[in-house]
Amino acid sequence: MLGGDATLDQKLEKWIKWIRAIHEDIRLLAWTTAIYNETYSVVTSNDAVNIPNPFLGWLSHCYSRTALMGLRRQLDHHRDAISMWKLLSEIHNATELVSRANHSCVYSSPERAAQDWGKLVGPSYGSYPRKRVADQIAGLKSIKSTIDSFVNTQVAPFR
Repeated sequence: MLGGDATLDQKLEKWIKWIRAIHEDIRLLAWTTAIYNETYSVVTSNDAVNIPNPFLGWLSHCYSRTALMGLRRQLDHHRDAISMWKLLSEIHNATELVSRANHSCVYSSPERAAQDWGKLVGPSYGSYPRKRVADQIAGLKSIKSTIDSFVNTQVAPFR
């Protein structure tokens, strides 16, 4: 058992599932960005294909919408959402579960666990600091405000 009791373990298992889903979503966004950047570079650096045509506009249009929707998914805090926002909100309400002891349970080497904990959290902390989570949520709120404003003024009107 990670947390030491069945209820805590269920919460930790849920978070692990969420982290996997969030990781996959972000991995796909990074992959999409890499494909967009490479395609854009190939087209703009090749005079034979870098001619006035709707392709780059369409490509940029599709990429920007895909990226914005992916970011908005991670900022979704509705009841059924699996997102970075929801994960951090749950962690904020239970930072004691993100503890040195639970972190160490997933390592075969106690030394490596201590080293990674020290890098990620700080060697003197027994659990992840609630204020740090609150600051991360505040950062997400700022990003959400910027993205929502952009989508509402620049993307949505031009469907």
